[in-house]
Order: sequence, then C-alpha cells, then structure tokens
Amino acid sequence: MSYRIENGKRIDYKFECIHCGVCCRFLDILIEKEDILKWIRLGRRDILHNMQIQPESISADFYIKAEMEGNLEDVKRILLEKHDQCQSERCQRASLMFSHMFLPELDSGCILIPQTFQIALDSMQFGLKYMLMEKNNGDCVFFTGHGCLINEIKPHVCTNFPFEKDGTLAVNDWTLHLCKGIQRIDKD
Repeated sequence: MSYRIENGKRIDYKFECIHCGVCCRFLDILIEKEDILKWIRLGRRDILHNMQIQPESISADFYIKAEMEGNLEDVKRILLEKHDQCQSERCQRASLMFSHMFLPELDSGCILIPQTFQIALDSMQFGLKYMLMEKNNGDCVFFTGHGCLINEIKPHVCTNFPFEKDGTLAVNDWTLHLCKGIQRIDKD
C-alpha cells in the first residue's frame, strides 16, 4: 500500500496484479547485472540472443563522456568487435543515430547484441545498458500475450514492477496510468 497527496488530501493506493500484460508492452525491460549472473548460473544462454543494447544508452553524451574519461577507443572496440549487428526486423527499437556520428561503421538501422554475457557485464562498467528485445508490435520478446515465457527467471525490473527500488508502490502519474492493478482505496 502507498499514498500520494492529491489536492491537499492523502489518497491511498493498493496493488494487486490483474495479469493484463500492459507492463510487458512498450516498456524497456532493462537488464541488471544480477539478472545476467542468474542466467549464467542457470545456463540460460538462450536469453543472450534476445538482449540488445538500449539505444538511448549510447547517446552523444555517452560518447562524449567516454572521450573525456579516455575510454572512447575501448568503447568503440567493444561496440564494433564484441557485439553482433543485427538488422532491425527482429526489433522495433533500432535507432543508433548518435552512434553513427561517432562510429560510421555501425549501421544506424541495426541493433547491437552482445556476443557473450561476460561482454554485457564488462560493457555495463562503461555505462552501457541492456534491454530485452521487443517484437515489432512493441511487446517484450518473451511476452506471449497471456504470460511470460521466462516468468520464473524474468528480469528484476519485471519482478518488482510497479514498486520503487525501496519497495514502496509507485504512485506517480505515469505508473497509475499504465498499471491497472494499482487501485485507489476510497475511505468513507
């Protein structure tokens, strides 16, 4: 249960998942280090082929920061040599517009898939973020329309949605709009 103040009045909210799957659509399912370590431990290499670099994580700011920290050549080598370029027909989120400015060798219409889990873990140290791929309709690649194909080992972000990192229910406008399982508790 959580609350927020609306028009000067405390409004309480509760959450009960209604299994609608809205959270499995049109959201970046970001992958954390702990997710990768779990998949390595369980031998789930199949998930690796459904991961990609989150396009926004390699913005112009990312490259500028890497250059200022003296890591630009390492980052370029990681992106070009340790990731496979896959054409975007597998995924709707493929724009690497800023990468093309710094790495003209990259096709801006491709997605970058790490060759190994270890490469993803190492790349995260440079600030790269990874996400599960999305189908062309915006659904997570593991969403069937009725549930998750990797429910028992799904990413941490999926397990915890719609809660904040501190465990409190997220009751911001965006989450309230998205998640139909969050209900207002009316007190009489």
